Amino acid sequence: MSAPEHYDWSAVRTHCSNLEDPLLDCERHLDPPTGDWTAWLRLEPHRDTLVQIRRGTATGHPVGSEEFVARLEDQLKRRLTQRKYVRRKGQIRY
Repeated sequence: MSAPEHYDWSAVRTHCSNLEDPLLDCERHLDPPTGDWTAWLRLEPHRDTLVQIRRGTATGHPVGSEEFVARLEDQLKRRLTQRKYVRRKGQIRY
């Protein structure tokens, strides 16, 4: 398959074709800035965006604004951001 909307398991298929999927809450999804899912998916991502996504994927940290990550942490009741550490006298303190 060459396009995400062709995968049966992809939510993109539902968004691009306006099909109904009982497993998706389509009221909660965000519409793409273009208003057209298929056209939006064909846009080339900005290089900085790719770097952020790859960094988040490699480290396991969420990618998004501080407000977005704070909402995730509040909903999940756990810390998702990387902790800063201070090294003192040979030990690492978190």
